[in-house]
Amino acid sequence: MPNQPAGVFWAVVNRLLIIFQIIVLILSEVGWPLAFFDRFFPVLGSGFGLGPLGIFQGLIAASILSHHVDDFTLVAAFFLFALGCLNMLLGLIFRERAK
Repeated sequence: MPNQPAGVFWAVVNRLLIIFQIIVLILSEVGWPLAFFDRFFPVLGSGFGLGPLGIFQGLIAASILSHHVDDFTLVAAFFLFALGCLNMLLGLIFRERAK
């Protein structure tokens, strides 16, 4: 339980932002609104590789790992961080061809 002023509010906002980020990342990988990503959020569009995706995955995992969570969430966050590191490495090696 957060002990700073309005800590519960900020904890809920943090989780809602993580959910929103995950939905956006899934949509960018499926490529459903590809024109939207190419025009308004080109880092996740077709012109970039896996590097930016890995950075976002690492940030989400670090945000989850910075809190006390149950074992299932802890393991999932570690896997997400490892996958983010792999995506960053593949993005550096293969550039936009990896997507």
